[in-house]
Amino acid sequence: LAANGFGRTTETLQEVDLRRPSESLGVGRSKLSPSQHLVLESLPPQLQRAIEVVLDRGWSGVQWPKDFTALHLAGSLGSVPGLKLLLQATATPGLNARDVSDKTALEYAMDKGHPWEVLE
Repeated sequence: LAANGFGRTTETLQEVDLRRPSESLGVGRSKLSPSQHLVLESLPPQLQRAIEVVLDRGWSGVQWPKDFTALHLAGSLGSVPGLKLLLQATATPGLNARDVSDKTALEYAMDKGHPWEVLE
């Protein structure tokens, strides 16, 4: 855990094991509509977990390892529903963020053949 300068504690994705369920995550799910719940449940487990971290902590409450955000993960998986869900949550500020490979989430999505579906 690390302080983010705003008096809030941030958590890196390395500290939140995205492969294991956690009792402390899931509170943010109450912010989702029933249709968004269905989308979340249809996503790969690691992406579900990353989205739960964003919902629970807020976008600025997570320090992303190597700047590879939940948006980057969704894009690299070619998950348009995951990208859209994150953008509907609080991830819009991260849309143009570049990871250590100098790629944005949209560039990862484009690599998977989903260039503009995300922005519709």
